[in-house]
Amino acid sequence: MQVLIQRGFPARTWGTKPPFRVRVGRYASHEDAEGAQSRLKASRINGVVVEAEVP
Repeated sequence: MQVLIQRGFPARTWGTKPPFRVRVGRYASHEDAEGAQSRLKASRINGVVVEAEVP
């Protein structure tokens, strides 16, 4: 997760028990999220765009 933060991604962990998820961002639009996904992919980090979960 620190690598993501150092590369400018707003990363955080999700969940209280392993396995934990690492989430990146809350983006204003789906297009913004896809742009972040492309930047992750360019860094050889796989990810998917998901709709935000309501707590």
